[in-house]
Amino acid sequence: NLQRAEKEAEACKVERRAAEEDRDQWAQRCKVLEESAEHSREQLEAERARVEEESRHVSHQLQEVQEALDRALEEGEAARGEAAKELEEREANLQRAEKEAEACKVERRAAEEDRDQWAQRCKVLEESAEHSREQLEAERARVEEESRHVSHQLQEVQEAL
Repeated sequence: NLQRAEKEAEACKVERRAAEEDRDQWAQRCKVLEESAEHSREQLEAERARVEEESRHVSHQLQEVQEALDRALEEGEAARGEAAKELEEREANLQRAEKEAEACKVERRAAEEDRDQWAQRCKVLEESAEHSREQLEAERARVEEESRHVSHQLQEVQEAL
C-alpha cells in the first residue's frame, strides 16, 4: 500500500508540474498577445493622428481655395465696375476674371476630390481597426477559455493530490 501510494503521489507531482508548465505557457501566450495588441493600438493611434493631420492640411488648403475664389469674385466685381467706363477695358477685365474663376473652380474640385479620398482612407482605416479589435477580442476570449480549462485541470489535480 505504501509503495502504491508513493507511486500515485509521484504521478500526481508529475501531473502537477505539467499543469504548472501549461499554466506558465498560457501566461506567456497572454503576455505576447497583450503586447501585440498594445503595439497594434499604438500603430493605429499613430496612423489616426497622421490621417487627422493630413485631413487638417486638406481642410486648410480647401479654405485657401475658398478664400482665393472669394478674392477672385471680388476682383471680378471691381473689374466690372471699372469696365463700365470703357467697353474694351471691360471685355478684357471680364475675360481675366473668368479665367481666374475657372482656375479657382479647378483648384476647388481638386481639393474636394482630395477631401473625399481622405474620407475614404479614414473609413478604410476605421474598418481595419474594427476588424483588428474583433480579432483581438475573439483571441482574448479563446485564451481566457483555455486558461479557465487549464485552471480547472489544475484544480482537479490539486484536489486529486
